[in-house]
Amino acid sequence: DLPFAVRQVKVPEAVIVKIDDAAYLRLRESVVIARRQHIALLRRLEKAHARLVFLDMAFASDSGDSSVDQQLAVQIRRMTNVVIGAIAESGSRDTGEVTTGGALPFPLLRSNNVAWGYLDVKRDGDGTIRRLPGALSTQGPTNFTASWTAAALLAKVLGGVELERWLNYYGPPTLVFEARPYLDALDPERLADSFFSNKLVFVGAYKSG
Repeated sequence: DLPFAVRQVKVPEAVIVKIDDAAYLRLRESVVIARRQHIALLRRLEKAHARLVFLDMAFASDSGDSSVDQQLAVQIRRMTNVVIGAIAESGSRDTGEVTTGGALPFPLLRSNNVAWGYLDVKRDGDGTIRRLPGALSTQGPTNFTASWTAAALLAKVLGGVELERWLNYYGPPTLVFEARPYLDALDPERLADSFFSNKLVFVGAYKSG
């Protein structure tokens, strides 16, 4: 771990859209409002020609508004470069032993053949994430991780899903990636399309520390 502790490598091809406190307050008003905001963001990123959009979130249930849910499903399917998350059953996030159940994308998304994968990670004994498996388990039905799904969309998969892969730690996220608030990403006057053009865009909750 020691060489990585002082390593700081800029990754200009990837940016973060951070769901900070201000965004969280708006998104938590209702599921419908949150879905509409996510649709607006996806349309913005589509217009800006983002290379890949990784939504670090699980759309586990419908919103109660079938029209909004349909718009979300259609938008993701049309873009073809969006990955969404899923969560396996409780208890599997560290061990990777449980491979079914939990919070899967709600049925309308799955029936629209959207790209998704599990967000669960395996931590070592000290709580550090050092390895990035391609699937939660290679025993029986394979359940791909969201990172594997994203790599497949980018045609960056090397070798089989069963191979052990270690994280190449570039440094603290605040120093490695450019990050912008979620609400700024919705507004072209705050953030130009060029910020997202041909970039890998990761959207999710964000801690600056």
